[in-house]
Amino acid sequence: MTVLNEADAIYLGGQAVDAVYAGADKVWPAVPPPGYNDIILARSPRLFLPLYDTSGTTANDLTGNYPGTYQSGYTLGGGNNADGSPAVSLDGTTGASIVIPGFTVMPIPCSVELWTNLVAGASGNFYALVTKSVSNVGSPIDWRHATGLAWIAVSPSWVNGVRGRVAGVWNHHALVVNGSAWGAPGSMTYYLNGAVDVNSPSPFTLYADNSAAALRIGNRGDGATPFRGPMSRVAVYDYALSSQEVAESWAAGQ
Repeated sequence: MTVLNEADAIYLGGQAVDAVYAGADKVWPAVPPPGYNDIILARSPRLFLPLYDTSGTTANDLTGNYPGTYQSGYTLGGGNNADGSPAVSLDGTTGASIVIPGFTVMPIPCSVELWTNLVAGASGNFYALVTKSVSNVGSPIDWRHATGLAWIAVSPSWVNGVRGRVAGVWNHHALVVNGSAWGAPGSMTYYLNGAVDVNSPSPFTLYADNSAAALRIGNRGDGATPFRGPMSRVAVYDYALSSQEVAESWAAGQ
């Protein structure tokens, strides 16, 4: 048996196993590396919905602040994340979405991140990721996949992601919005799979917040842009994530 110093631990295949303290007869379990949920919660998000629920209609928020509601066109556990954990799957019908009715004010600055696995061969032009809009007018967040593109966001002008997203595999998305207020100059940065995809022009006038619109995952308020495929691990922050934090999320979720 190998005897270690007090601060040491044995790692086997990247996983922490038992550690033995010098001069002691007792074997103590080593602390495992933090999991994805631990990493996100350590950042104090406003909400964090893993979307790994397996029963009921409530999308549990691990912060306890903003539980959501699964609406029609969903299958709980209908997909699996890259690490094998369950994820909700949306079928692309008009009413399919997860609604967070209590989330009525989008912070600024803010960041949103999530994982998606768009169904290969899905038809249509746009697939909503996270939105806070009734339609495509006057919305602070209307964030979508676009056919052949990684991202389109609605603002006074369109800002397009340029790297092609891949259907049929899991992709990590992060949107970071900087500014002093909605309706004022600001900027957006979109990350796809841990790397910057596009930076918006700056100064860039953001739309004013529509506080009457509920935050939605996988669709817009009018049901016009339903997502089709598994989605998971949606987090919203009231500050701008750093590029290092985005890269950390991408690495931890694979």
